[in-house]
Amino acid sequence: MADQPRTQKQIAQKYKDNLDYYQHGHFLRRLKLLLFLLAVFGSIGAVFGFRFWGSRQYFNTGPISQNHARFANDCSQCHDGAEADLTRALKLDQAVTDLKEGNLPSLDFEKLKAAGQNFSAAEMASAAKRNFSPDRLSVLQQVVIKKSSLAGMDRACLKCHNSFQLHQPQMEALMLRGVHPELPLVHSDRCSTCHREHVGHGLMKVPDSQSCATCHADLAELSRTRNVIKVASPSPPSKPENRDLGDNLIRFLMPQEANAQPAVINNYAAGHPPFRYEGAGARDPAVIKYNHQRHTQPDIPKLNGHTLDCADCHVTGKGGAFYERVKYENHCAACHSLNVVPELPGFTIPHGDPAVVRVFAESMNRQMFTYLLNKEPTASETDLAARVTDIVAKVRSRGNNTLEEFERRIYEAGDPPRDERISAKANTGQIFPPCAKCHEVTPSSGAALRKVTKTNIADRWIHHGPFTHLPHNHLVCIDCHSAVVGSRNTADILLPAQATCAQCHAPLRKDKLLEVVAGGIAPKPGTPEMVEKQKREGGVKWECQNCHKFHAPPEAIRMLQSASAK
Repeated sequence: MADQPRTQKQIAQKYKDNLDYYQHGHFLRRLKLLLFLLAVFGSIGAVFGFRFWGSRQYFNTGPISQNHARFANDCSQCHDGAEADLTRALKLDQAVTDLKEGNLPSLDFEKLKAAGQNFSAAEMASAAKRNFSPDRLSVLQQVVIKKSSLAGMDRACLKCHNSFQLHQPQMEALMLRGVHPELPLVHSDRCSTCHREHVGHGLMKVPDSQSCATCHADLAELSRTRNVIKVASPSPPSKPENRDLGDNLIRFLMPQEANAQPAVINNYAAGHPPFRYEGAGARDPAVIKYNHQRHTQPDIPKLNGHTLDCADCHVTGKGGAFYERVKYENHCAACHSLNVVPELPGFTIPHGDPAVVRVFAESMNRQMFTYLLNKEPTASETDLAARVTDIVAKVRSRGNNTLEEFERRIYEAGDPPRDERISAKANTGQIFPPCAKCHEVTPSSGAALRKVTKTNIADRWIHHGPFTHLPHNHLVCIDCHSAVVGSRNTADILLPAQATCAQCHAPLRKDKLLEVVAGGIAPKPGTPEMVEKQKREGGVKWECQNCHKFHAPPEAIRMLQSASAK
């Protein structure tokens, strides 16, 4: 049976002859107080007494990466200025010297004393402005940074890694400095924030997106480290423009926004700004007339037995990373033939240079004869000449009696002209379409040549990331380029929005994990089921450094040094 609790009467009986018990301390209480005081004063004594009897063999928190393994027995290589002696670490002697020399801000005590209780808000603001002015605060900031242990490690990094001083600009931005009048420079002044040691052998781990977010998710920190310099750009675009920057690649360029503020970014799916081609007023400046919607209609003739598909015109180049530039000869001629007459399928009007077209029109009879002679070398010249005469008569019968009329048909009207065609949409009944069907043609007067504006179709649209099509071959075009459906204008930009890319390239959404599909089978890589899984769950290469390098190349350092010298 459990003991019964004591009553109040029983408890009072215990203390009836000892009513002053609280005045006599128990020896255990005195012992606890003594131990506490010994711990406090002993710790303080140990900290300040380290300089006399302490060992400089520090506790190693973990193994060094192979990058710095040669420094394993010499901590001072990285922990520059670190001091286990608290007296030295606090630099008390130096702090006293700084105060005497006036290097640190101090309050105007005489002013405060004179003002007494009547120290007004205006006087307080004046004193703060005088005693905490930017120049004095700058001195204080430098003193604090200089004596900081982390700053010491950062300085140690720069002993060997002197070329890695900037975050921006990257190579892509350097390439565009000829067209962008402002160039952002971001100092990477805190190596130890992102690069962590004592976490294991092997190569040092690449900083993750969380490390990037320590700055990019903090507008104040972005503003502190960011600096913009003016670049003597010879011809910055004032509107969307496709331009060759000298490497035989035409790039889509948007005007640079003046005094643009950095975006606050947590990760690729949260805060990352839209791509530049998503900007207001962004239109494709290519000079070509193309209607994607029209080419998907059922009345379009089949090509090699199949309905026209994206891959018939958009073909990957060498290596598969990028698509070839669309060219008439490779991608259009199969449907839009420039044959002069149906009887000679291979005898076509030259495509491209108006001067070459003029030579062809003036000497078509002779060129047709040469074409037939090369095609049928055993035929007699008399028979070939007769065939040429017959074919030329057919061409003339359609109204091509003069050089001027023939060139008008080639450039503006087609042969036969639109009003003589069977259908206003299809090419049925038309021997060849006019250049103006697809190109911008400037009319001429007299014997002057017409001008055909270059198409200037962009080869590259993304300049600040290493995008290629290689990792996306398991997708179908429409997965990313859904804007193609229904597009009727050449100026429509049919590339995916950043939000579309972020469906897959986002932190893994664990609440939407679904490892199996119908039938209990995991989706295979490269299948439509896998595409749906990636869109739903994310987790596909979403770290910042999958697309953006951190340290700027040496060219950026030299640019900064040059700008600072001016």
